[in-house]
Amino acid sequence: MKIYNAHPEGNEMASLEPARYFNLAIEQVEQISDSCIQFIDNVSAGGEASFINQFRETLTIEIGN
Repeated sequence: MKIYNAHPEGNEMASLEPARYFNLAIEQVEQISDSCIQFIDNVSAGGEASFINQFRETLTIEIGN
């Protein structure tokens, strides 16, 4: 756990810390958006069953069930 000086003029990293969380949130939204686009493309191509099965396998691997 990192502890930064909260003094406004003391530590530049303390002022940049919130940016890390925004960048992480943006990255996660982009990943979800890409997955949605892939899903829509597969559904419109008639491959929804294979995509859903692949998605289930991915969830099983990531969650560990």
